[in-house]
Amino acid sequence: PVRARARGGAAAATMSMFSSLSTLFGKESPLKYDVGERYGGWSHCGWQHHKGASKDEPPAPVSVFVYTASSDNDPQLAAARAALKRMRTLRHPHVLKCLDGVEVPNGISGRDPGPVLYIVTEPCAPLPYALGDLDADGLRGNEREEYLAFGLRQLTEAVAFLNVDCKMAHGYVCASAVAVTPELDWKLHAFDFLDSWWDGPGSTMMPPSEGLRAASAVAPAHAACQELIKADWEGLRRAPPWSVDAWGLGCTIQEIFRAPKPFDAVEQLREMQHIPRALAPAYQRMLSSQPGRRLNPKKLLAQCEFFSNPLVDFLGFLDQLALKDSTDKESFFRKMPAALDKIAPVIAKRKVLPLLAKALEFGAAPASGLGSMLKIGKELEEDRFAADVLPVVVRLFSSNDRAVRISLLQNMDSIGPHLSAELVEGQVYRDLEKGFADTSAYLRELTLKTLPMLAPKMKAATLNSSALKHLAKLQVDEEPAIRTNTTICLGNIARYLGEASRKRVLINAFSRALKDVFPPGRAAGLMAMTATACYYSCEELAHRVLPAATPLLVDADASVREKAFACVDAALARLRERDEDVRAGREESDDAKGAPADGGKGMSSLLGWAASAAAAVGTSTGASPMKAPPAGGAIGAASSSGNADAYGAAAGEASRPQQQRPPSHQPRREQEVRSSGPAVVAAAALEDDDDGWGDSEEDLDLDPMSMMSGASQSKHSAMSFTDDGENDGWDSMNSPAPKAAPRPVVPRAVPRKGALAGGKKATKSLKLGAKKRAD
Repeated sequence: PVRARARGGAAAATMSMFSSLSTLFGKESPLKYDVGERYGGWSHCGWQHHKGASKDEPPAPVSVFVYTASSDNDPQLAAARAALKRMRTLRHPHVLKCLDGVEVPNGISGRDPGPVLYIVTEPCAPLPYALGDLDADGLRGNEREEYLAFGLRQLTEAVAFLNVDCKMAHGYVCASAVAVTPELDWKLHAFDFLDSWWDGPGSTMMPPSEGLRAASAVAPAHAACQELIKADWEGLRRAPPWSVDAWGLGCTIQEIFRAPKPFDAVEQLREMQHIPRALAPAYQRMLSSQPGRRLNPKKLLAQCEFFSNPLVDFLGFLDQLALKDSTDKESFFRKMPAALDKIAPVIAKRKVLPLLAKALEFGAAPASGLGSMLKIGKELEEDRFAADVLPVVVRLFSSNDRAVRISLLQNMDSIGPHLSAELVEGQVYRDLEKGFADTSAYLRELTLKTLPMLAPKMKAATLNSSALKHLAKLQVDEEPAIRTNTTICLGNIARYLGEASRKRVLINAFSRALKDVFPPGRAAGLMAMTATACYYSCEELAHRVLPAATPLLVDADASVREKAFACVDAALARLRERDEDVRAGREESDDAKGAPADGGKGMSSLLGWAASAAAAVGTSTGASPMKAPPAGGAIGAASSSGNADAYGAAAGEASRPQQQRPPSHQPRREQEVRSSGPAVVAAAALEDDDDGWGDSEEDLDLDPMSMMSGASQSKHSAMSFTDDGENDGWDSMNSPAPKAAPRPVVPRAVPRKGALAGGKKATKSLKLGAKKRAD
């Protein structure tokens, strides 16, 4: 025996030496987590609760429970090892989740007197600390009582799982055995004394393990039932499995509701003034002096009205969202914004928001839930929003659900300020641009209206190539509101375009808008020309802007005439200023005036201008407002803003012949288009010339050779490129500057196709006759 003890001592010394050497030379620790600071003052059966983090990048927060044995013969070491074993195997939504567990001789440092046990769990805080933080965040009165009911319900469900389903007893249910996660869920842990119950009332066996015996030795008198303290195994054998833990639940209720006053005497269990009235009868039954009459935890949940309140019902529905049918979901999320006003902000941020984000990400929640998530997100700090909300929102942009995409675009005012340039370029715009070509007019318009918000965060190459290609197609869209908003969008993003793109696109695009049969579209073109005049040279103002705008001074629509006068006045003022500079000998180059002093921020009100123009036309025509479309469907004249009715009224005017003014007062081209019927209005409005821009200054030449020459020139012009050398779709729409002395327009009869063919045939026969005579 002496030699055996000597060999054992030598082996222990060798193990200690190798442990120290492995620490000295940097051997990998058996614990893959870093142990941080301790929650001071918290201790349960020798365990200490520390904050921790994983060694991954980025590190994930965890909690680490540490038990340091005084020696290999520590009397509590067996219970601590049992807790480690139980934590690894138990799984329940309201049981603290174990991530890792390890026992290390002499600890990680190798200098501890005995074995050290580490249990790594999901991040959590002791219940007293968590309740103190919630009180500091303003959780008071009825809101606090509703949350305590929610937490006690989760704790009771965990105890019922052990007692009723597993036929086991926790042995030491108290406030110290409860942890609270960052999502404010209550989790049961501290399974040092978890033990199986007797097989039945007639069983003569002692407790199957040492759990209840160990609990009997260490449980304080005020927090454990008398049968356990006195080791009355005979009385417990005839009692149900929940008899021990039901008493512990009653003690926990007293400790929670009497806080911050201490709970340290069994006589304090008789004090009922702290217990809510709805919970008092159940509380008394849990503390019955007869073990067999103590309340079953499952019956407590089913019968006690205290556990039924608006917060518990609200959070319970969110927890079981995957099991609900679509009708219940729609009704629930329709009422959610109003329900959030009645929930404490701290609970909405820490509990509701994670549940809602998870449901949206995995498709369990309808698209209407996005608005509620963003409503909560408005109250978050920027770093919290970036961590909790933004990743979910960015992933939703790739969704194929049209309702989700529409909801995202409708809430871009709340999302856009939080998007970084890297996210916009790398992920958001890549998914967003699909909406430009969507079959839903409503979705196309919403996508269009998000572009000015994202343009400051997009690269110039993306704007000058991809974005302009989509806008070129949308300016000939069949929906009048979309054509109008395309003009507005170009005016708003003009300051972010390259210089060459501005020169090539702006005047051409706005000149095309001036020929739209939709009055708000013409008004938008005039306003956009006025707002972007700072980018035009004086020659462009005189040769291109004024000739395009002056015909609208006599437009049939009053709002269009008003905008035309404003546009002409602004251009003339600029030209007068230049004339004065020339006369005074201080002429400057046109480029010196090419950038606005405010960086173009004055154009940010273009959306409001267009809405006002549409509203004016809708009022003057007396058209009935268009109803808002459903979330996932296409509409006629689409508008996602609050001015949808005005857009709808004006679009209705554009899609039918006008009866408010006589046909003789309408422009000739407009009369022709309207007489052809509503089906050709959108297409015929912009097809005056082969280049797509409607160069009304050019004479119509029907000479076959001239037509061939013009087609060749048009084909050649289509080969021009953007700032980055890529064709963006705008080049074939260039409107050439009018000639200095235009020749008068002489109307000519348009020959029939057969007559033209006959002329060619006669010419050919004459040439053949001359050839025969020469022969």
